[in-house]
Amino acid sequence: MKSQPVDPDSKRGTFFCDQSHPHSFDHVSFNASGVMSVFHFGVSACLLKHTDVSECTYYGASAGALVGGSILVGLSPYFSAESMLCHCEEISQDASRIEPLFRKTLDSLCPEDAHEKCSKRLVVSCSQWGLQGLYPVYFKFFSSASQLKDVLLASAHIPFISGLMPRRIQGHVGQFYDGVLTDPHPHPMHSKVLTPSETSIGSGIAANKSTNCTLSNAPPTFSGKTLRVAWHENCFCGCTKEEDKHVLTPSVSLHHLWCARPPSRRICRLVFYLGYWNCLCMLNPKMKGCGASCDYQINPETLLEQLASNPLTDFEGREDKLVEILCLVWPLIEEAIRSEQEEFEKQWMRNEMWNIFYLCIQARRSEILALASPMVLLSAAMFMANTIALDTTLFPSIDGFNPIAHLLELIQAPS
Repeated sequence: MKSQPVDPDSKRGTFFCDQSHPHSFDHVSFNASGVMSVFHFGVSACLLKHTDVSECTYYGASAGALVGGSILVGLSPYFSAESMLCHCEEISQDASRIEPLFRKTLDSLCPEDAHEKCSKRLVVSCSQWGLQGLYPVYFKFFSSASQLKDVLLASAHIPFISGLMPRRIQGHVGQFYDGVLTDPHPHPMHSKVLTPSETSIGSGIAANKSTNCTLSNAPPTFSGKTLRVAWHENCFCGCTKEEDKHVLTPSVSLHHLWCARPPSRRICRLVFYLGYWNCLCMLNPKMKGCGASCDYQINPETLLEQLASNPLTDFEGREDKLVEILCLVWPLIEEAIRSEQEEFEKQWMRNEMWNIFYLCIQARRSEILALASPMVLLSAAMFMANTIALDTTLFPSIDGFNPIAHLLELIQAPS
């Protein structure tokens, strides 16, 4: 499967919009999403086809930042999403695969000039570790592709799931965790960005004067043409509770744990098409009523099966056909996702806290075993020594004195 590049700076129209005056956005923000960034990829595919995003700045945390970056480097959302979904079964079975697979995805999706294409047009939210706790920082300028990868990896570095210690970023002072901890859904009006002149760690800014990868204190220009995309109906930033028409959420609930424990690849593909369809309906609310006018001879259930079974890249370049199909099958897509969500909810609600705890333990089991091994060995040695001390045939007492037993008493005695 080869990537089919797209031009993020091209103007696009649609069959339902005036092509001479396409809808445009100056700011698009994707929230932290994990594997459910597949919804964001669906939205971005719709935006690239049916709107003008030639001057758009993208904001994101964690996987949401990856979506914005992939658009700017010219990668197809269909290809990017399908590449990620190839690993969703691995992630679902083993949470420790999240970080290495994310790194592998970055290596395959980031060309050598990625930093040039993303600088000034991609704002990445991270959480910086300081003496007073965590606080949000934002990155917008990148001096190299490796530095861009460091920023994206830090923005997706979930404590304990991705690693025990915070990450460092090339050219920056400080240590960083996932942006979801402080600002999971950066807003253009509130994103305080770093500048090269700000080097004070105490002020919440960590920078290095020798690099140009820090950002500006002044918020970016806000024109009102802003879209904030949240994959869950209860976004941590509270944007979904504001009843803002510029906030796009799924029309059907997606389980909050799907970001780390995704459903099958078939359902994830339907989530991609759900994002595409929801974005279409936002651009033109009359879309939901167009299904009856579509002259399609294939049974809707057959069309749904094609969407779920075939790679997402099969429909790239066939958006007009795709829109006709979605007009017919969107109720079936929502029903399939809803049924999967309800079944998942039943299984996890039986013992949800234990499942979350197990997810963390599974992700970092190698480090836990490494830390536990010395304690296990010491306990085993103590047990064996105690057994030997009690066996007078191996170490007989000398004038009533047993050296092994005496050593154990010294070790076990309170200090």
